[in-house]
Amino acid sequence: MKRLAIPICLLVLLLLAFSARADEHPGSRSRPYEGGALFGRVVRILRHRLPGKKTFIEERAGALRGDARACESVDEERRVVFRLLAQVPTSHLSLVSGFGFRTATADLGGRDHVRTGLVLVELDGRYFADAVQYGGPAHEAGIRRGDEVTALDGVPVRKSPRLDFRTDDAYLPDPPTHFVRCEKNVPITFSVRTRRDQDRPDEIVVQPAYGSTIQADRAAVRVLRHDGEEVGYVSVGLMVRGHVGAHLRDAFRGPLAGCDEVVVDIRGRGGSPEEIWASLAHLGRAHARGCRLVLLIDARTRSAKEILAQRVQAEGLATLVGERTAGAVRRSRFYAVGGDTWLLCPAYGLRTTFSGELNGVTPDVRRADALPYAHGVDPILEAGLAEAVRVLSAAR
Repeated sequence: MKRLAIPICLLVLLLLAFSARADEHPGSRSRPYEGGALFGRVVRILRHRLPGKKTFIEERAGALRGDARACESVDEERRVVFRLLAQVPTSHLSLVSGFGFRTATADLGGRDHVRTGLVLVELDGRYFADAVQYGGPAHEAGIRRGDEVTALDGVPVRKSPRLDFRTDDAYLPDPPTHFVRCEKNVPITFSVRTRRDQDRPDEIVVQPAYGSTIQADRAAVRVLRHDGEEVGYVSVGLMVRGHVGAHLRDAFRGPLAGCDEVVVDIRGRGGSPEEIWASLAHLGRAHARGCRLVLLIDARTRSAKEILAQRVQAEGLATLVGERTAGAVRRSRFYAVGGDTWLLCPAYGLRTTFSGELNGVTPDVRRADALPYAHGVDPILEAGLAEAVRVLSAAR
């Protein structure tokens, strides 16, 4: 009997795991869609993860439960869930599709995946290219940050099956942000307008390709000229665990070794908190050898990047240029809620990492961003370069 004890225990655990896994995906092909099921699962997780907000969440959920049950598709129910999430005062609360989850986790893990190398930001019913990765498929095809995308494969963006569900933080005032769904060896035709008054959009074919954010960051390291001076540039698109410290080390020791001024771009999504201290160490070493640093931040700088910005500012290692950061510094994790959908939710109740939660970090030099029809023009980067040159001139 003792020989059978371990196998029987393992069998029981496997059966429990299987039943739990099946329960996580009620919207799978083997079951018909049931309006309200996804909504109910999200509410249960919120009540568990945010215990101090149970009554608040139940009251808000009660007002929307009927709408959720009346939904006829997962996409429709996701929109109802997002309306609920948008009322809960915490950062790192969002709903993403399976595609969005796989893309985000591949990026966070530093793994190559098929990508277009951009996201689409919705402003006043129009969609604009943003986070265009340097050397990525979209960049190589000629799309630039701020270009308006009117259609994907001839279908208006809003109606296109390639437009993924929004990934932005529900409570924060971020504009809706979407990945573009893509597959290996399947080109996508983007209809693009670079000017507001452009009559007919340009047709630009983007060939999705394997790559990663850290790969794009390494490709973007370069020396820029501004007002006759040379300024180094290094970007951190995402705080990828086990990569960012090495990326900064290689940039400062390699292409930027001779630069007395370096702009470090940490705008956008956050990432792994484990990389904060390694990044801080490399920035500290550069500062100690006399390199003058400028950090670029914007309204969507969040999470680990916000903590890095706060520490750099507190220690006087760099001048912060741009916009006040998002105020999103809570640790979080993804939860499967069925229907090929995942909930991003704070993982540790309502505890915060530092007092910037829902407040953010204020830049030393303010400069507002401008996205629509920018066609690659970057006012925050220009302000950062100007600040680097100003500091250099003042030091002479």
